[in-house]
Amino acid sequence: MSSKSRNSDSSSSFITVAGPSVPITAKQPPSEKGLPQSPRDGANPDTPPALQTPRRTTPAEDLERVPDRVSENLVTESPNDDSQEPVTPPPASASRRNEFASDEKIRGAPESEPLNFPEELNTLKNELIAIDIQQTTRLVTVENRLNRLRKLIPSDSLQLTEALTALTASLQPKLSKNIQYQLEMEDATKHLVCKLEALVNAELMDSQIPIVLEDWRTIQNNLSNSSGDVRARIKEMASPFKEKIHDIREQALALAAEKKKSLIQQMEMLHQADLKIRDRAQSISKLHQQWKVLGRSSLNDELWQQFKTASDQAYKPCKAHFKARKQEMAANFQTRKTLCESLEKTIASFTESPPDIAGLNRLLREADSEWKKSAPVEQSRIKSLQKRYYGLLETLRKFRKKLNRDSAAKKASLISQAQELIGLEDKHEAKAQAKVLQQEWKIAGPAPYKEDKQLWEQFREICDKIFAKPKSSKTRKTAGKNLAEQKVQKILDALQILNALSDEELRKAQGDFNATVRSFTGALEHQKKKQRSQLIDQFNHLKRSLDSRFRALPDKKTQLLMDRIGAHTQLLEEVEGQLLTGVRDFSQVKAKFDTEAWQKLEPTDNAELDSLLQSRASDVMNKNDPLEYQKCAAAAESRLRELCILLEIRAGTDTPESDQAERMSLQLAQLQSGFGRNKPSPSENIQFAQHSRLLSLCLGPIEPRALASLQERLNENCLRLLCR
Repeated sequence: MSSKSRNSDSSSSFITVAGPSVPITAKQPPSEKGLPQSPRDGANPDTPPALQTPRRTTPAEDLERVPDRVSENLVTESPNDDSQEPVTPPPASASRRNEFASDEKIRGAPESEPLNFPEELNTLKNELIAIDIQQTTRLVTVENRLNRLRKLIPSDSLQLTEALTALTASLQPKLSKNIQYQLEMEDATKHLVCKLEALVNAELMDSQIPIVLEDWRTIQNNLSNSSGDVRARIKEMASPFKEKIHDIREQALALAAEKKKSLIQQMEMLHQADLKIRDRAQSISKLHQQWKVLGRSSLNDELWQQFKTASDQAYKPCKAHFKARKQEMAANFQTRKTLCESLEKTIASFTESPPDIAGLNRLLREADSEWKKSAPVEQSRIKSLQKRYYGLLETLRKFRKKLNRDSAAKKASLISQAQELIGLEDKHEAKAQAKVLQQEWKIAGPAPYKEDKQLWEQFREICDKIFAKPKSSKTRKTAGKNLAEQKVQKILDALQILNALSDEELRKAQGDFNATVRSFTGALEHQKKKQRSQLIDQFNHLKRSLDSRFRALPDKKTQLLMDRIGAHTQLLEEVEGQLLTGVRDFSQVKAKFDTEAWQKLEPTDNAELDSLLQSRASDVMNKNDPLEYQKCAAAAESRLRELCILLEIRAGTDTPESDQAERMSLQLAQLQSGFGRNKPSPSENIQFAQHSRLLSLCLGPIEPRALASLQERLNENCLRLLCR
């Protein structure tokens, strides 16, 4: 490539903004006319330099240059914008304008206004540093500007001449490497042309059209990034395909139009379809995505108006639903806010009227139930309120812990006072004071369960010694009655203590409860009939209350499984709730999932449960589309709904009207598969209820509103089966 050929294009050359290297494979972005491409890539490589990046040419080539036909560009459109982006050259950047101005200054400045040669040389030096060997146009531009400066710099300016010579020497290695790069690019273009020729000459299938157009775009990019003889050879290879590519492009536009007509028909059918709101919205969104992928087509604006009209009609039912949902979420937020305010007032009132432990336990249970019922809430507003709520719960738990400690200290003090009464000579006074201590014991409140049990045994033993009398034939019977009364009262007191425990403490006290119940029958032997009836009523009332609480508690093995499941679901729910709301930063939310912590969690050792949990984690990690993730949520909700219906069938309870059809289908399937078999036994029902409860904890993701409703149905029917 001669210096002369490069200098011949100096009239239109200027330094461009530094950019990425231009690829030479089939994955290049579009740059030639007549192709489905963005407007900024629609420049014709043969158009005048004012409309494209300057390139290296020869004078003869400049004379032969003829503007090619500029065809319509295909612009990717969005369902929310039916306007076409105007096909205009991109505006020059600030740096390009400055460099162009610098060129004009070098070329056309009057002799009375001398150029700032050091500044020009410094500009070219910085440009040369930034240029990559694959940027042919920029290299040619720098070379041309150096040649122009060589003519303008005075011959007696030795320092400027040396600087110019140094820059020219630095440029030569890059020019040599660029020539080698262009030759490699020419070889790659030959392969693409052979491939393109085979595809174009054969009977082209619709699926091959994008491949042909992509190869053609790559060839045009290589043409734009070449110069001199290489450019001429590439242009000669590409020229025979122009008309055929134009026909293929028209074919692609027509094919896209047919597909869009099909989408319009689907959208019109969707308007008449009887679908749930969620399914309708998902279907509309899916059709819009398909429309967007098709890009531009024949009759583009007309088809878009038809599609948009059909879309608006199909979406009308969703509008009211989402408005109501938004209002519901706002109401739930207000409910939770009111709950927090109520808890704050309750905590503030503790300074005037300290609470009792039973009241605190009841308050915590009611607050938890109210919080769960008032879901869902808009995620963008829930974080601060959630932090406020959990802070209030922690304050209540601290109050409860302090009351437990105070109660234990109070009872220890009563034991010490009772111990001192044993040595009093005045037995009547000792007994009177012991009765006062017993009354104080009753109002002291419960301590932690194990500690409370030990303190009670110590106190009862001391009181027995205080009230002990010398045995005689007359008093033995009375002493036996008193001892029996004390024993019965002790059992009733123990049951009351058990009933005041939290669920976790109650689970640990299962053995003590069973022993207390067994001891009650023997303690009634010395009681009168009327008194026995009263004591039995008290006992039965306490026992029924405790029995119902025990039935709702899982056994140790099940509790272990639930704890392990809870550790897994806690990690999952941190991101699932945000993913289900359809956040825009879907990938960023997914990245919050702690995969390292997940891998460290202990498995449940139950293949079915582990499979469900791992499936949820895989959905979080692998689903890249909110619509696909919504499908996973719908499948999990359907599975949980089926569990609820199966439990309702076994428990003999009613199923909501919306699920009646599915219930009939399941009952029919059971009749067909279980013909001639007996009904499930109570033990089988219990086993099924326990297993269903574990499965329900593993299923997800499920929207909070649907989850709360289905979990309420499931828990109610599980309890019915467990209590039979």
